[in-house]
This record gives sequence, C-alpha cells and structure tokens, in this order.
Amino acid sequence: WYQRRVRDFEAYWRSKITPILATLNMEIENVDILNQVEELSDCLLRGGFLTGSVVLPHQYKVKVFQCLINLLDKKDSRLLLRISRLLLCLGVYEKNLISISKLIFKLTRCENNDAIFLEEKTVHSLLNVLNQQK
Repeated sequence: WYQRRVRDFEAYWRSKITPILATLNMEIENVDILNQVEELSDCLLRGGFLTGSVVLPHQYKVKVFQCLINLLDKKDSRLLLRISRLLLCLGVYEKNLISISKLIFKLTRCENNDAIFLEEKTVHSLLNVLNQQK
C-alpha cells in the first residue's frame, strides 16, 4: 500500500508539478508567470498538498519554495500576492514567514493593491498561518 502511494505521488509530481516548475525557472513574461503560478497552486491543491490531506515531502517542498522565492524580484503586485499566498499555504515558519509578512506589508502600502488583496485572499492565508503560530 505504502509503495503504491509513493509511486502515485512521484508520478503525479513528475507529470504535473515538475513541468510547471521548469517553466517558472525560465525567463517568461509576467502574465505567463502569473498563469503558471496559478496552475502550480491548482495542481498542489488537487494533489492535496495545500489542504493538509497529503504531506509534501521536505525535498519537494524545498524545490517549490526555491522556485517561488526566485520570482519575488518581480514587480507585479498580483503575482507577488499570489506567490505569497501559495508560500503561506505550503507552510512557512520563522525567517520565511517574516520575509513574506514584510512583502505583504509593503504591498499594502499602495492603495491600488486593495482590490487585489481582496481577490487573492492573501490576508486570509496570512491570518491562518499566524493563528497556527500561537
């Protein structure tokens, strides 16, 4: 049973998530990055990794984190909020949580981002993580 579950996970990872991470690691336009991050989020959700029903092994989680953190130099507020929300859903702690919180705070300072915050539900994800930190 366990070996079958591991094979299923690895097949899902190779067929769904690895291609998205490879695309995100290439130099592509912001609109495409936004779509790829959303697709990554959907795949992780469908795989149960964002709901807690399936634990993402550490070495795979690190690959997702590294890929997403490399995108934090972009200027698109929607993209940065979407990445922040995904990182929060994957579970961040200590230094990473502080960094993401600072990024979110920086983005809140621009009134133009208010609607994006509501659409992306980033505040809800941040509050969930902070609530778990108690």
